[in-house]
Amino acid sequence: MKQTTQDNINLLVGQRIAELRKKKGLTLEKLAYENDLSKSTLSRIECGKVDARISNLERIAAGLDISLKELFDHNSFIESSERLRTIVWG
Repeated sequence: MKQTTQDNINLLVGQRIAELRKKKGLTLEKLAYENDLSKSTLSRIECGKVDARISNLERIAAGLDISLKELFDHNSFIESSERLRTIVWG
């Protein structure tokens, strides 16, 4: 199945969330629980399998103690995009 631009965006957002969560020393379960999300929802967001609703992204950002702007930091997306390109295209 061919990946769409939206799939790539979902992967980048998910990667960024997972990266920030791990830097903060939070488990998937703890971040989900403390921000009123199910563990499976957060996992699917981090894996890029769903389009994250803005309300969920706001809760995740709050749980990471960052703004939405920081979540979508341009430089971090460039770095993640480079990593994703390497994974997808080899």
